Amino acid sequence: MAKKSSEAQIIQNYGVLFENVKKDTILATELAEYGYDATAITQGESLYNTLLAKYSTNKTETAEETTAYANFSTHFEALVAVYAIDRKKAKIVFKGQPDVVKNLELVGNAPVRNASVLNSISVFYNALQNNAAWLTSLNRLRITATHVNEQLTKLATTQSAYATYAQEKGESQQATQDKNKAFDDVIKWVNEFYAVAKIALEDKPQLLESVSKWVRS
Repeated sequence: MAKKSSEAQIIQNYGVLFENVKKDTILATELAEYGYDATAITQGESLYNTLLAKYSTNKTETAEETTAYANFSTHFEALVAVYAIDRKKAKIVFKGQPDVVKNLELVGNAPVRNASVLNSISVFYNALQNNAAWLTSLNRLRITATHVNEQLTKLATTQSAYATYAQEKGESQQATQDKNKAFDDVIKWVNEFYAVAKIALEDKPQLLESVSKWVRS
């Protein structure tokens, strides 16, 4: 089985196809007799131009998603690294105090899903900020009011980065769907065009080859 052409290669091939069909007067004349006159070709080219736009948008949105995730990941990993240590300290200090352990969400292992981790971090530091007695108990392990405030500031930055990433991810997924639909529309048009061209150019193999060269993928 032949290797499937890349999207970029298909786009390039179809671009050449539409260009050649428009400028080759003999080919245009033959195809016009079978319904593919200038108007029909323009309709196909319009689908192709839509594909170009959707393909470009998809590339842009994918790049923006990648950048947004990298930014979120940088903030997230730094925040979690400190939280993981603080959580261990709190489990040591509040061992034997089940009510505190529960309120600080120290039971079991820390969650692993991004949203759940951020929620647990928020609960942990906000609880310490609002309970002077708990915070005082942790001061000796270098968890102070200043430290808690710094972590809450980093949390807000990370949550904002996560929201941006989620938005960019959604836009990227939509752009991918739009691009795929545009590809389907063009491929359907080209396949039907080629099926008719094979009939129209059956006795003109050289002209047919000039078309099929840019249709096959």
